[in-house]
Amino acid sequence: MSALAWSVAQAQPRRPSESAGPTGVGRETGGPTRPLAVEPEDRRCRSSVRARDPLDLRAKLADSTFRGCIVIPRDVSWVMEDPCGERSEFGNCVVAGLMFLEIRPGVSLIGERGALGSRPRLVAKRVVPKYCLFTTAGNDVRIEGIHFEGPGNAKPLGQEPPYNTAVCVTRDPTQKAGATLILDNEFAKWPGSGVVVQGRFEGATEADYVTAYREQTKTESGPVPFHERADASLVRIERNYFHHNLRNAGGGYGVNVGSGSFAEITGNVFEFNRHDVASDGFAHSGYIARFNFVLAGGVKEGSFYNQHFDVHGIGAGGYGKSAGVYYEISHNTFRGAQSYGLKKRSALMLRGTPEDGAHFNENFAVHCDLDAAVSLKSDKNDSGWGEDHAQFDFHATGNRFNVDFSSELAAGDFDGDGRSDVFVATGKAWFYSRAGKRPWEFLRASDLRIHELAFADIDNDKVTDVVFRDGAGNLSMMKSGVSQPSKFTVVPVPIRELRFGDFDGDKRTDVFYKQARQWYVWYGATRTWRTTQSSDIPLSQYLFGEFDDVPGTDVVAPANGNWSYSSGATGSWQRLNDMLRSSLDGAVAADFDGSGKTDIAFGSGQVWIFSRDGRGPLKTLRSGSRDIYYPELRSLPIGPFDGGLRAKAMSFEYRQQQPACQLNPPRTPIAGERLMLWGYGSDGTFEPRSSQNMR
Repeated sequence: MSALAWSVAQAQPRRPSESAGPTGVGRETGGPTRPLAVEPEDRRCRSSVRARDPLDLRAKLADSTFRGCIVIPRDVSWVMEDPCGERSEFGNCVVAGLMFLEIRPGVSLIGERGALGSRPRLVAKRVVPKYCLFTTAGNDVRIEGIHFEGPGNAKPLGQEPPYNTAVCVTRDPTQKAGATLILDNEFAKWPGSGVVVQGRFEGATEADYVTAYREQTKTESGPVPFHERADASLVRIERNYFHHNLRNAGGGYGVNVGSGSFAEITGNVFEFNRHDVASDGFAHSGYIARFNFVLAGGVKEGSFYNQHFDVHGIGAGGYGKSAGVYYEISHNTFRGAQSYGLKKRSALMLRGTPEDGAHFNENFAVHCDLDAAVSLKSDKNDSGWGEDHAQFDFHATGNRFNVDFSSELAAGDFDGDGRSDVFVATGKAWFYSRAGKRPWEFLRASDLRIHELAFADIDNDKVTDVVFRDGAGNLSMMKSGVSQPSKFTVVPVPIRELRFGDFDGDKRTDVFYKQARQWYVWYGATRTWRTTQSSDIPLSQYLFGEFDDVPGTDVVAPANGNWSYSSGATGSWQRLNDMLRSSLDGAVAADFDGSGKTDIAFGSGQVWIFSRDGRGPLKTLRSGSRDIYYPELRSLPIGPFDGGLRAKAMSFEYRQQQPACQLNPPRTPIAGERLMLWGYGSDGTFEPRSSQNMR
C-alpha cells in the first residue's frame, strides 16, 4: 500500500511472499494496516490517578485492584532512590525499593507532556548489580510519555557499570491478546538497555527458560509454548527516542529483543547507542524494525565502531550457528558510517542463520553499497565483506545507498503552540522537532520528500497540515502531518506552483495558483475557486505577504516600472517601492523585524539585505562571515521559532568536508549534526539551537 497510508503501529509482520495490500495514494512501500496504537484519551484512561512522588507511584503500582492510568505530572524530575522497600525486624532490607516496579495488566503509566513536549523524568542513579527499573509480565500494558534516565555511560574496559535497564518486558507465549505498548518515551544513559523484551512460559524455571530458548523447544519436562513472528504486534515499541545507552562489553542497547520473544520497533529515533537494536539470537526470537531514524552518533569500543542493528548467533562469542527465527529491517533511514581502519560502521551485523531468514529491504543508508551497510559473520574474525547471502538466509531488496536527505528541512507549527517547528522528510518517514530545540519525533511514514509537499493550516485549527498533490491533480491534506489523506480540491498545476495565504482576511487559509496569465484563488470559507486578477509576469517573480493596511495576503511583483502589489490578490497593481532590484526571483518575504508587515529580503551568499515592509531602502539584514558556510536564505526554513511575529531562519551548521563515497573528492560544505538559528538583530551569527544531534 502507499507510504502515505502508513502510520506508526500499522506495519504488520508478513511473509515476503504475501502481497502488499491495496494501493492508496502516493508510492507503494508497505503492508496491511491496523488501527493506531495511540487511542483517544477517553478510551485509554477511563480511570485515572495521579502519582504524587516516587513512593506514591510505587504504592499505586502495587494496588492489584487498579485498572487504568497512573499519571506522572509534567515537569517533575524524580530520583528513584528509595533504597529499601521493606525491612526485617532486625532492620535489614529484605525487599528492594524503587526498582523492579511491576506494571500490571490493564495499567498504563502515562507522563504528562510539558512545554515543548518535555517529559517528566524518572532518574535512576543506582549502580548496584543488574536490575530493571520497571517490569511488565502481563498483557494490556502501556508506558507513554516518560523520560527514563539511567545511572551512567560507558567506562573503560574492565570498569563497566552493571547491566541495568529501564523497562523489562516479559510476554507469556500463551497470552495472545492485549498488547504491551512502549510509546513516545525517552531512554538515555542505560548501560544495559532502554527496553528489554523476553519470553517466559508459565511455571518455567530460569534453567528451563534458557534451555528451551537457546537452542531447543522443550525442557526435561517436555515441550514448551513459544512465540511466533505473528506475535510481534503484541509488543510495540514506537516513537521513542533512545540515546547514549552505552557499555563497552555486552550491553549499551536501545532495544534488546530475544530469549524467545518478538517485537515491532517502529518510528523511533536512535542516537549514540552501542547497538540501537539487538537480539541474542535464541530460538523463537526476532524483531521487525520499520520507519526508524538512525542518527550518526556513536563511540568507538576500543578500535572499532559497533553496528547499529545487531543479531547474535548462538555459537561461541555470539557468532555462528542459528540466529533466532525472523528479522525484518525495512524502510529505515541509516546515518553513521564511520570509518575505522579499512572498515565502516555497518547498519546491520548478522552473526548466524535465522530459521526464516533476515530481510533488509527498502532502507536508505549513507553507506556506499550493501557490502558496506551489512556485515554477515559466522566468526568474529570474518571480514564481513563479499559474504554468501544464502549461507545466512539473508535477503536485500529495494535499498538505496549513498543517499541522505536529512538536511532538507521545512517549517510549520505541528503541535499548535504558536512556534514554528522543524520538519524533515527522510525519504522513508516524516519527523519534526519542536521549535527546532527538541529531538525528532515521528509524524508518519511516507516516501514523499519536501519538494513534493506543501505546508499550511488547511483546516484552520492553528496546527500546520501537510499537503500533497497526486498524479490526477487531487490536492489532499494530512491533518497535522499525521492523519490519513483527505482530499479538499483539485488543481491543474504542480504543487510547487501553489501559494498559501489568507487573501480575503477572514483568518482562513486560501490557496493561489496562476495558469497562463490568469490568477485563481481557492477560498477556505466557501471551499470554491474564483478567478481574481491576471498578469503576464511569471510566478517566479511573485512574493506573498501583508504589505498594506487591508487585512489579507497581498501579491508583490516587479510591475509598471516599480515593485508593485495587488491587495488581496484581487486589486490592480499599485506602487509599493522603487524598482530596487529588477528581479524578485529567489527573494524571501517574511516579517523579520516583527512589525506586523512583511519584509522583502535577498540572500546573497553570506550577506543578506532587505527592504523593511517592502517599502524601505535596501539595508543589511545579516553580515555573515565568509569563512562559515550556510545555505542561501531562500533555501532555509523560516518562521517564528520562538513565537510572536518575528521570523527567524533555521539551518544545520555547515562545515567543509570530503564526501565519503568518492575517491579523492574536493572538500565541499556538508551539513553538521546540530541545528542553528539566526534572528533579526543578531547580525551574522547563527546561534546553537538544538541541544542534541539531529543527523
